[in-house]
Amino acid sequence: MEDKEKNTATTQKEENAVVTSIKDFFKRWWKDSRNYKDRMSLSLLCGIAFAYTFVFFGPLELTVSNLSSVDFTVADTATVMGVLAVIVLAIIAFALPMLKGKFFNAILTVLFSTTVCGYIQGTFLNGSMGQLTGDAIAWNLQKGQMILNTIIWIIIFLIPIIFFKKNKKLWRSAIAFMSVLIVISQTVALISLSATSKPEKETGTTNTAESYLSTKDLVNYSSQSNMLVFLVDRLDYDYIEEVFADDQSFFNGLDGFTLYTDVVSEFARTKPAANYLLTNYKEGVYKTPQVEFLRKSWDQGNRHMIKDLNGAGYTVDFYGEAGELFGDAMYFQNQVDNISSGSEKISPINLARNLTTVCAYRYLPLAMKPFFWTYSEDINKDVFADSERYEVDETILNGKLKDAKTTGSTKYFKYYHFMGSHSPCILKADGTKSTDGNTTTLEQTKGSLQIVFNTLNKLKELGVYDKTSVLILGDHGAAISDSKPVQKATSIGLFYKPAGASGTPFKTDDTFVSVNSVPATIMKSVGLNYSAYGTPLDEVVQNPNLVREFYKSTVGEYHEEMVYHYNIVGTARNFANWKIVDTFPATEYFY
Repeated sequence: MEDKEKNTATTQKEENAVVTSIKDFFKRWWKDSRNYKDRMSLSLLCGIAFAYTFVFFGPLELTVSNLSSVDFTVADTATVMGVLAVIVLAIIAFALPMLKGKFFNAILTVLFSTTVCGYIQGTFLNGSMGQLTGDAIAWNLQKGQMILNTIIWIIIFLIPIIFFKKNKKLWRSAIAFMSVLIVISQTVALISLSATSKPEKETGTTNTAESYLSTKDLVNYSSQSNMLVFLVDRLDYDYIEEVFADDQSFFNGLDGFTLYTDVVSEFARTKPAANYLLTNYKEGVYKTPQVEFLRKSWDQGNRHMIKDLNGAGYTVDFYGEAGELFGDAMYFQNQVDNISSGSEKISPINLARNLTTVCAYRYLPLAMKPFFWTYSEDINKDVFADSERYEVDETILNGKLKDAKTTGSTKYFKYYHFMGSHSPCILKADGTKSTDGNTTTLEQTKGSLQIVFNTLNKLKELGVYDKTSVLILGDHGAAISDSKPVQKATSIGLFYKPAGASGTPFKTDDTFVSVNSVPATIMKSVGLNYSAYGTPLDEVVQNPNLVREFYKSTVGEYHEEMVYHYNIVGTARNFANWKIVDTFPATEYFY
């Protein structure tokens, strides 16, 4: 009994000692001769630098640098991120000083070190991180750079701690001086960028945000006549061959279709490739402001596809991105039926989420970037609340096919832009999204094409397949590098079915063709005079001496830098037939 009481007393004494030790620790760490105002003045400076760098400057610089690619405006970013920055600043400036002593010093030092490291990373250490094109990055090949980058972060992170240990006055001065310096340097950079960037009225960003292509009549078809164009992004012919190798019967259901096996796309990137395959316009490309170029491309005096289709009684619908097709959609409001206008309600949470994700990718150390890797198109994802804006996502069409219907009151021209074979690969072969969001190019290609097949099957159910002409094609092939000239032969997949061809077997054609034949093919398919539009696909005669052209723009840190102009004589499938005939700097960019 005595032993039990002794053990109990010993345990109680040990517990009291632990409690006393914890109390002593908190007393030592809480001890502070500074008042709240003194601590707040320091945390305010640090908070301004932290919130300004990561929450305000980063997103605003990103928006200003990509005016032609974002669906929201500089004002949207400034408002949403400005409010968030103020909230973050308030927490750091006014809540943090409630802590005292070493608790306050430790957290403030970590925030300050993080700000300095992030600023240096984003400004000097990222190097050539490549473009966020959706393509997977070989992080396993960057282990050495990750280690070196981490060491640099550790060194920079430790400097304020050393200052604090050696000289608290120097520590305080360093925080104050560097915080102000970071804010000033970024403000100067932002002013400089704003001065050199194209005004919003030139890039079309304001109008793209206010006028857009909606999902109106997405699955409405005509009982009289339909002309459908499916742009399957990055449908490289190599991917078509992969599909054939995986499943020889995959395309058997395309009755009435011809697959052209040697097609040149003219441009290497969606802008201006998507516009070019419908207009064949390239005068002043990379030398004319983007919006002006795209707007002019449709009206070439003796040809204006949209007006000609309207004049023939066709309702014209484009389901894609207005900025890459028209530059400024407002100019086409009376010609394209599904252009909608008016400001949409921004979702502050989604916009802030998208922008902070991209900024985290920029400012975090190399070893952490894989966790925040994203696709540039995701910056626009869900930024508008309850929007009818069409997103480049073929699963939207797939989900609405059950509601497809026909009308006899009009004829339809419809253009659908699919993600197609473009990374990131998220589709399964059946056209549904993978739950883990990670599939292969083969599955992505098959899945995207399966949604095209689902649409064609729905047309058969509705009894209008034979009254429908269909083009399925890529806008460009797959590039090995965005920063280098063409590295390999590249051609695209192109399938064509004229109205009335149903019931005939699927076939292939190795005639040398290019997307120059697409406009004439569309005009012929709808029964219009196509003499001003060139030669339709089914009238092209094999010519071994035919000269086909291709333009590859190389991309620097933000935009195009140089353009390589190729002539291709003979099959485009042999890289030996690709010859550079001109190079010139891109003074106006499309990326």
